[in-house]
Amino acid sequence: PPKAPAKAPAATGNAPMALGPVAARPVAAAPVAAAPAAPTAIAPAAGGSGDWVVQISSSKSEAEARNSLAAAQRRYSALAGKSGDVQRADLGAKGTYYRARVSGGSREAASSLCAQVKAQGGDCVVVRR
Repeated sequence: PPKAPAKAPAATGNAPMALGPVAARPVAAAPVAAAPAAPTAIAPAAGGSGDWVVQISSSKSEAEARNSLAAAQRRYSALAGKSGDVQRADLGAKGTYYRARVSGGSREAASSLCAQVKAQGGDCVVVRR
């Protein structure tokens, strides 16, 4: 019986991918960086200003982070009307986490907002965007 053609390895980085027997010469793969990627926004906060945010939670699931953000915005009046987002963070060996955050504006404004959430029984941390 005839053998099935070998599967081409998956492309990595920005290196061009060889397409089976059509490629005239082998293509070297670009080196892959070992450092974890910086967090990237999944859904940017609309109308947010400043470089500081109030992080409400960090979850292994994007859906969990979105649910946590929505629940916090309903539960804590300090968060009512504040724009929020979920940010993906690749932490290397620890895995990927999704951070639920609310726009805080300046460092002082974000600290004040977090203090209000804590006064209402919540938990949060102020971080630079």
